[in-house]
Amino acid sequence: MPFALDPEELLTGTPREGDAFLMNALWKSPTDAPPAEWVVHWRDLLRERGEDFASHVSACQYWLYEQELGRVRVTPTRSRTSRKTGT
Repeated sequence: MPFALDPEELLTGTPREGDAFLMNALWKSPTDAPPAEWVVHWRDLLRERGEDFASHVSACQYWLYEQELGRVRVTPTRSRTSRKTGT
């Protein structure tokens, strides 16, 4: 795996460097994706860096959401459908 658990781009880099790192790590090669636990760690590191990295936190969270959807088929239940439509 070409990624580190505590990459310098996320620890001390600029928002632009963090963005480039995440784009490469999360979306460039789905067959060489980092473990979800690492992405949770990266998200938490970025959260600590403040408002300038808020979109990076969101990108990590979205990637984690995409991975979960790939493992678990989400099907609305009758009760959820009924609440949304009012029937």
